[in-house]
Amino acid sequence: TAHKEQEWQSSIKVINVNNYDLTVYADVVNFVPRGESGEVSFVPISKNDADGATLAQWFTISHDPIVIPREQTVEIPFKIKVPADASPGGHYAAILIGTKSIKDGKSETKVQTSQMVTSLVFTKIAGDINESGTIREFRTTENFLSKPEATFELRFENKGNVYLQPQGEIKITNMWGEERGIIPINQNSQYGKVPHKTPGSDGIRKFTFEWKGEWSVTDVGRYTAIVTLGYGTENR
Repeated sequence: TAHKEQEWQSSIKVINVNNYDLTVYADVVNFVPRGESGEVSFVPISKNDADGATLAQWFTISHDPIVIPREQTVEIPFKIKVPADASPGGHYAAILIGTKSIKDGKSETKVQTSQMVTSLVFTKIAGDINESGTIREFRTTENFLSKPEATFELRFENKGNVYLQPQGEIKITNMWGEERGIIPINQNSQYGKVPHKTPGSDGIRKFTFEWKGEWSVTDVGRYTAIVTLGYGTENR
């Protein structure tokens, strides 16, 4: 969590695994969630963007060529300065490290072929924070199962103004209430974040889980699957 007018410095480590020197360039772009499967679109800073309105505009990072010797690591420093009028809630950007810069000499965005790695940056600006989410849908992809195997689809909706990471489990029991499987959800992972609703996203992410239980004649009949999730930092 950052505060208005706060400055924060860090660096990103880039490893050259090749047996030759590599020249790379660093650029910062905003990213917008697309669809329900975790895809994102990278959006370069545009001259039409309002001054200081997006996270990518808060970055200071060198755009000069960076030479990484073969089989070595280089740390690329960067700084983030939050403007005084930053809007509370979640802001998203990405640091792109590529063999070609996304900008030409006039600082205009251009399209070209480049090998590129990406580091996503999630920032929460303090203020009127709303951590609110709900299970939009939870189901199996098939209504009738002939054996104890199933694919579960879970759609989680972020109704707040910061990213959320739902964590919990799916518990599966047979018709006698006996446990027949536990599927952990994001319990030991930094992935699975759900950005809030934006002009390019409805704030919904779909997760898919596979389950395969042990077969027993006594287990014939109705199974029950219950998903339990917690989210947020202020109130779980």
